[in-house]
This record gives sequence, C-alpha cells and structure tokens, in this order.
Amino acid sequence: MALISFSNLFVWRYINRFSTLQVAGVSIATRVDKFVNLPIKAYGMAMVTLVGQNRGRQNGARIREGIWRCVWLSLLTWVLFGVVIYLGAPRIAAIFNREETVIETAVAFMHTLVPFYCVMAMREILLGVLRGFGRSTVPMVVTLIGMVGIRQLYLYLVMRPGADIRLLFYGYPLGWLSATILLLIYALIIRKKLQV
Repeated sequence: MALISFSNLFVWRYINRFSTLQVAGVSIATRVDKFVNLPIKAYGMAMVTLVGQNRGRQNGARIREGIWRCVWLSLLTWVLFGVVIYLGAPRIAAIFNREETVIETAVAFMHTLVPFYCVMAMREILLGVLRGFGRSTVPMVVTLIGMVGIRQLYLYLVMRPGADIRLLFYGYPLGWLSATILLLIYALIIRKKLQV
C-alpha cells in the first residue's frame, strides 16, 4: 500500500499539468474514492483471516463459502455506493467547491471510477485469499506491476501536452484491471497448491 501511495505522487505529476480548478476537481474525486475504498479493502482483509484460520482447520468448504459471501457483499457494496456516487456526484462535488469546472472534473472522474469499483473489489478479495494461503510476495509484486508499472506506462504514453484530463482518469481502472488479471493468472497457476 505504501508503494502504491508513493506511485500516486507520480500520477500527481501529470495531474498538476492541468488548471488549478481541474486539480481541485481531481482532489475531490480522490477523497470520495478513499471513502469507497475503506469497505472494499476491509473485505480483502477479512478474507486473509477467514482463509488463514480455515486453512489451518482444513475446512475448504468454509473457505469457499466465505469467498462467495465476500464476493456478494462486495458487489452489493459496489452497487449501493455506485448508485449514490454516480447519481449524486454533482451534489457531492458541490459540498467541497461550487466552481463549475471543479464540479465537472470531479463528476467526470467519479463517473469513470464507479463502474470499475467491482474490479477493485475482486482484486482485494483475491489478494486476501492468496495472503490467507500464505502467498504474499508474488501477489505484492504482481500488484505493483499492475497498479504502478502498467498505470505509469499508460500515463507516460497518453499524457502529452494538451491531452484531455479524462485520459488520466482511465489510468486508475487500468491499474486495477491489469493487477486483477495478473493476480487471477497467478492464482490459476498455483490453484492446486491452494486446495485444502
């Protein structure tokens, strides 16, 4: 998490190329994003404990049940938060700032992120399951490749002078999606070793 937060400093290098009003809009959207991240990350952390304890008890049925319950809970959370944020984005942004450009930027960013929160939720659950099985090093490296490496490469390629700020927004879901795909590939490769 510290490395991903550190990589966000490099994302802000691109954000700061835009007007102060657009930067303010991005700041508002990232605050809302952090609020949504809390329950999603909590599901992933819960999976570490659930999988670790039931792995020790050799209770594979409970692990599978816990994974599916967590998937459904995270999808429900995504829908609830998604509807509120997607529909209420202009009002949420207006709480922080009433400038039209700020609100437009914040709304555009929130509308870009909301459809992909389910991907972030699945990534967190998959990370939790792998950590619960004692696999933490490779998932950390794979997550860094997706969340930092691929996102930074994307931003480097598309964020040319005069680029639309919305191109920057797509770097976030791209990082989530690429990390999730890489984690899924890793989990499929080692799945026989994960069976209880």
